[in-house]
Amino acid sequence: MNFITESNEFFDCIKNICIYCANINKYEVLKTKYPKIHDDIYNNQKDVINFINKYSDINIKAYPITKLITFQEYQDKYKNRHLKIANFYGNISEEIYNKYFSRIKYLINEEEQNNELINNKSVLLNGIKAFNLNKKIK
Repeated sequence: MNFITESNEFFDCIKNICIYCANINKYEVLKTKYPKIHDDIYNNQKDVINFINKYSDINIKAYPITKLITFQEYQDKYKNRHLKIANFYGNISEEIYNKYFSRIKYLINEEEQNNELINNKSVLLNGIKAFNLNKKIK
């Protein structure tokens, strides 16, 4: 809020404000200090999306809504994958690349068959192909 209120010109460009936080009560006091907040303090992502949709103006391009993950979700789903990938930075050969690229393709296909694949398969595979040493996409 300090940044937003730093300049009246900037503050005047903003019609409505919402706050996304874990503890709604902690930020209730801001509603009286900043009338543009109204009752728009949320701890649920869907409420924020509804706020964006409600106050979107056809003349203003809204920020794209992207999937957010919590730190705990990162720890549970991605940390081990990142650690395994990081073990090979600076120590990759064409043989290692081909071995692990095949393994990743297998895992992606497995997730796709189980209807667990969230991302576009080709986008995932092309992202991995960036590590190919000879840059020939197979």
